[in-house]
Amino acid sequence: AEVNRHEYRHSAYQLVLADGGHGALGGRGQAVFGTSLADGKHARWERCDVLGEIKPEKMPEWAKEALAKIKEQEKTKKSKSREER
Repeated sequence: AEVNRHEYRHSAYQLVLADGGHGALGGRGQAVFGTSLADGKHARWERCDVLGEIKPEKMPEWAKEALAKIKEQEKTKKSKSREER
Protein backbone atom coordinates (compact mmCIF):
# COMPACT_ATOMS: atom_id res chain seq x y z
CA ALA A 1 0.00 0.00 0.00
CA GLU A 2 2.87 2.40 0.64
CA VAL A 3 3.72 2.70 -3.07
CA ASN A 4 0.24 4.03 -3.84
CA ARG A 5 -0.92 7.56 -3.25
CA HIS A 6 -3.05 7.95 -0.12
CA GLU A 7 -6.40 7.86 -1.96
CA TYR A 8 -5.46 4.53 -3.62
CA ARG A 9 -4.44 2.66 -0.46
CA HIS A 10 -7.89 1.10 0.00
CA SER A 11 -7.91 -2.67 -0.43
CA ALA A 12 -9.94 -2.36 -3.64
CA TYR A 13 -6.95 -0.77 -5.37
CA GLN A 14 -4.61 -3.56 -4.28
CA LEU A 15 -5.96 -6.12 -6.76
CA VAL A 16 -4.32 -6.01 -10.17
CA LEU A 17 -4.44 -8.33 -13.16
CA ALA A 18 -0.75 -8.72 -14.01
CA ASP A 19 -0.42 -9.15 -17.75
CA GLY A 20 3.22 -8.55 -18.61
CA GLY A 21 6.71 -7.51 -17.74
CA HIS A 22 9.78 -9.57 -16.94
CA GLY A 23 9.05 -9.23 -13.22
CA ALA A 24 5.66 -10.89 -13.69
CA LEU A 25 7.15 -13.74 -15.68
CA GLY A 26 9.74 -14.60 -13.04
CA GLY A 27 12.66 -13.43 -15.15
CA ARG A 28 15.51 -11.16 -14.22
CA GLY A 29 13.51 -7.98 -14.70
CA GLN A 30 11.65 -5.94 -12.14
CA ALA A 31 8.77 -4.46 -14.16
CA VAL A 32 5.25 -5.79 -13.68
CA PHE A 33 2.52 -4.38 -15.92
CA GLY A 34 -1.12 -4.81 -15.10
CA THR A 35 -4.66 -3.51 -14.97
CA SER A 36 -6.28 -2.40 -11.72
CA LEU A 37 -9.51 -4.27 -11.02
CA ALA A 38 -10.89 -1.24 -9.17
CA ASP A 39 -10.68 1.35 -11.95
CA GLY A 40 -9.40 -0.44 -15.06
CA LYS A 41 -6.24 1.67 -15.37
CA HIS A 42 -3.13 0.06 -16.81
CA ALA A 43 0.09 0.80 -14.90
CA ARG A 44 3.59 -0.39 -14.07
CA TRP A 45 4.80 -1.68 -10.69
CA GLU A 46 8.08 -3.06 -9.40
CA ARG A 47 8.21 -6.77 -8.63
CA CYS A 48 8.99 -6.04 -4.96
CA ASP A 49 5.64 -4.16 -4.71
CA VAL A 50 3.68 -7.31 -5.59
CA LEU A 51 2.68 -9.22 -2.46
CA GLY A 52 1.40 -12.36 -4.11
CA GLU A 53 -1.35 -14.05 -6.01
CA ILE A 54 -4.95 -14.30 -4.83
CA LYS A 55 -6.78 -17.59 -5.15
CA PRO A 56 -9.93 -17.31 -7.31
CA GLU A 57 -12.14 -18.66 -4.51
CA LYS A 58 -10.90 -15.91 -2.16
CA MET A 59 -11.64 -13.04 -4.57
CA PRO A 60 -14.55 -10.75 -3.67
CA GLU A 61 -17.50 -10.77 -6.06
CA TRP A 62 -16.82 -7.22 -7.32
CA ALA A 63 -13.29 -8.32 -8.29
CA LYS A 64 -14.57 -11.36 -10.17
CA GLU A 65 -16.97 -9.13 -12.11
CA ALA A 66 -14.22 -6.61 -12.86
CA LEU A 67 -11.89 -9.38 -14.01
CA ALA A 68 -14.53 -10.77 -16.36
CA LYS A 69 -15.11 -7.28 -17.78
CA ILE A 70 -11.39 -6.71 -18.40
CA LYS A 71 -11.00 -10.09 -20.09
CA GLU A 72 -14.01 -9.37 -22.30
CA GLN A 73 -12.51 -6.01 -23.32
CA GLU A 74 -9.21 -7.72 -24.18
CA LYS A 75 -11.04 -10.30 -26.25
CA THR A 76 -12.88 -7.54 -28.14
CA LYS A 77 -9.61 -5.68 -28.81
CA LYS A 78 -8.00 -8.83 -30.20
CA SER A 79 -10.93 -9.57 -32.51
CA LYS A 80 -10.94 -5.97 -33.82
CA SER A 81 -7.19 -6.19 -34.39
CA ARG A 82 -7.63 -9.36 -36.45
CA GLU A 83 -10.42 -7.79 -38.50
CA GLU A 84 -8.19 -4.85 -39.44
CA ARG A 85 -5.56 -7.18 -40.93
